[in-house]
Amino acid sequence: MSKNLAPRQLVGILMICVMISSCSGGTSSNTSNRPSPSPSPTPSPSPSPSPSPSERAELEWQQYRSDCQDSSTPIPRRTFSDGSRGRCEFGPRRRPDGSSIPVAFRDR
Repeated sequence: MSKNLAPRQLVGILMICVMISSCSGGTSSNTSNRPSPSPSPTPSPSPSPSPSPSERAELEWQQYRSDCQDSSTPIPRRTFSDGSRGRCEFGPRRRPDGSSIPVAFRDR
């Protein structure tokens, strides 16, 4: 005894088959069983040289000066890697709210 399937049921079964094959990684005509070529190794970047002591002290000074100017009050003194010292004091310039802007000085 054979059952006749309605066109609507056939369309549903076909859609399910298509979804199963697309989700299960079914093969298509433009794929092959060859392994994909491995990407060529990228050269690792050479380590950047350490900054010289004077360059490092300059970077420390720039950071100290920025921290000082961004602060609402002077920040503590600091000795940099080259032996120079930084100090942060209230300066003559004022913010719109009337508060003084700290200024950084470097004593060598």
